[in-house]
Amino acid sequence: MKSIIFILFYLSYFPCFSQIQNTTSDNLTIFENLESVVHGQGIVTIEQPFGVKNILEKQIQFNSKFIGSKGYRIQIGFFSGNKGREKAYKTKTNAVSELPEYDIYIVFSQPYFKVRIGDFYTKSQALMALKKIKEIYPGAFIVDDLIHIK
Repeated sequence: MKSIIFILFYLSYFPCFSQIQNTTSDNLTIFENLESVVHGQGIVTIEQPFGVKNILEKQIQFNSKFIGSKGYRIQIGFFSGNKGREKAYKTKTNAVSELPEYDIYIVFSQPYFKVRIGDFYTKSQALMALKKIKEIYPGAFIVDDLIHIK
């Protein structure tokens, strides 16, 4: 009985999360888009304290500077010192030829050069790839990272 109630509750709220893409309003802000009048649709009136619009627009601009999402990568190398950069690029070159199905990145976090593999959304995806990568790089391990969205 509880599962039936849960399913009905879930299905009743599911349409609330759907999005309709309006291709004609791509250059409008969220407020302009909501307040615009479109034939066949309702009218939205926004009542808010002064300054909320400016704060929200600043937050949108701030968020637009970030390219990517939280995710996971597999680190296969960690180098520092006089030859750190050279070793990192050599490791990357080898990894590209040995693991062509993954994107390889070099991350510099002073004073270290880190060689990382992949863009994994979930830890389970990273764990599956780690099994294969550990055959070539036994010291490989999973790290949290900002990944590229594809």
